Amino acid sequence: KYRTSGKVANGEDLVVIGHPSGLPTKIADGAYVRNNSQSAYFSANLDTYGGNSGSAVFNARTGVIEGILVRGETDYARNGSCTVSYRCSNDGCRGEDVTRITNVAEILN
Repeated sequence: KYRTSGKVANGEDLVVIGHPSGLPTKIADGAYVRNNSQSAYFSANLDTYGGNSGSAVFNARTGVIEGILVRGETDYARNGSCTVSYRCSNDGCRGEDVTRITNVAEILN
């Protein structure tokens, strides 16, 4: 099921399922809506990487699809001669942007 009207609430718990950085399917939970002010998308603290674009973002409480991941924070950083995951606190960095599924639902209905 997917949301057909309205929008996800600020602070709502989220889960994303995808294939980040070419890995097998990864389920990442423990995220939440951080900024819900834009009409076309919302921002969240999802644990995603390149390759997750196009992944469904689910409401952890209801299981309803709230949107599709489209862009986000830098994935990797240099640490000396190593490349490591870029880490942010839950409220730090820019977050990940999710196009609202209601935008797609309007086209389908």
